[in-house]
Amino acid sequence: MEDEFLTGTDVTSYGDAGVRVYLVDGVTGKARRATRQWPVERAYDDLIDLLEQRIAVTSDEAKRSKLRAVLGSVREVGQDVVTDVLAKVIEHQAGM
Repeated sequence: MEDEFLTGTDVTSYGDAGVRVYLVDGVTGKARRATRQWPVERAYDDLIDLLEQRIAVTSDEAKRSKLRAVLGSVREVGQDVVTDVLAKVIEHQAGM
């Protein structure tokens, strides 16, 4: 059995007649993203967007300069690296 959020085994033969019984043994990546245990598929793009938004509304020039430097660094290292780092941070926070 696998739907959008859960994986498991149909164990109906062990249960009552006429009632579907499943043994759930895991959750999918989609479920983890929905509960924010994993980064969304747009994690890199969302990070870029958030940094750009913060730069636009920050009035302190020193902070704006630092945010621009962070944005430049994120773009320089690229999507694959940033997405991998975000995934590792979230896994660590989730105790995985």
